[in-house]
Amino acid sequence: MRLVIDVDKQYKKLFMEAAKAAKAKLQIDEHYLTEAEEDKALLKLMEEGKKEGRMSEKEHENFNNRLFSR
Repeated sequence: MRLVIDVDKQYKKLFMEAAKAAKAKLQIDEHYLTEAEEDKALLKLMEEGKKEGRMSEKEHENFNNRLFSR
C-alpha cells in the first residue's frame, strides 16, 4: 500500500518517527510551496468555503440573537 501525506515542515519529524515505529518504508519529497503559491491556494479554499455551509444574513442574525440573549 502507498500512502501520500502532505504536511507542514513542523510535522516532518513526527511523521518520520511514526513511520519508523510502524517499520514503514519512508520516501520524503520536500517540495514546499512558495508564499505566493500558499496565498493562491488559501484564496481558492476561502472562495470554495464561501459557497458551502454559509448562513444567510437572517440566519446569522437569528443565531447571534439566540447566542447573546442568555
